[in-house]
Amino acid sequence: MLSDYSWSRGRLMKTAYWWLRERANVRSAAAIHCTSEDERQEAIRCGARPERTVVIPNAVDDDGFSLPVGGAKLREQWKQRIGRRAVVLFLSRLHPKKGLTDFLLPAVAELKDRVHLVIVGGDDDHAVGYRAELVQMIRTLGLQENCELIGAISPGERWAYFDAADLFVLPSHSENFGIVVAEAMARSCPVLITDGVQMHPHVTRAGAGLVVKPSVDAVRHGLEKMLSNREFRLRCGQQGRTYAVEQFSWKKTAVEVKDLYTKILNGSGR
Repeated sequence: MLSDYSWSRGRLMKTAYWWLRERANVRSAAAIHCTSEDERQEAIRCGARPERTVVIPNAVDDDGFSLPVGGAKLREQWKQRIGRRAVVLFLSRLHPKKGLTDFLLPAVAELKDRVHLVIVGGDDDHAVGYRAELVQMIRTLGLQENCELIGAISPGERWAYFDAADLFVLPSHSENFGIVVAEAMARSCPVLITDGVQMHPHVTRAGAGLVVKPSVDAVRHGLEKMLSNREFRLRCGQQGRTYAVEQFSWKKTAVEVKDLYTKILNGSGR
């Protein structure tokens, strides 16, 4: 909530609330738990004390690691529509900041013969009417045969969608952490994200896919590179899975959070 993108939305009301309430909370907190280094830097710019900030990433549900691969039924459902195109998955709530209409759809429009885009996600109460805008843009770009607009799904269903995809993409303007990217990695699904997604250093370190700038050209080039090399995608998926097992388990995260709380309680006494 302290990102530049968040501040730019409803700045007047947020600024008033910040000075009345949250500024004091941030500056007097015994600790600020951030999920990424970018988020930590945002908190520091807003007055958090650097020595009181700590980065502990979010974790992936155990099912993400343990469930067997299960995307075959979905691939079979889409078989006639997919043809020879690759399945590119977007899975997130439908909101303008996710970059669907700004970056992803225009990029896909230039790669119609290579991409079948599966959009999974429910409506966002803060973006009323965005689904209609999305549908209209799909029609305007002539992508009706290239897109599956699935809507909201239950949490347990998401693993099969990762398994059915050739590539996961999240081209957000801004995203604190981005747990859905970690979930894709846990399922051995290669990823393409923008550097607005704050877990992008993990993707780079893991070799789990590509990180690009938030622009139509950059997303298109990223799609082209990922989809033109199946061996590269498989390697990214395998490397992402290995990294996710090591870094994004609840066992690891729970220990780190417990250690943080213990340190606070045994320290200043706040």
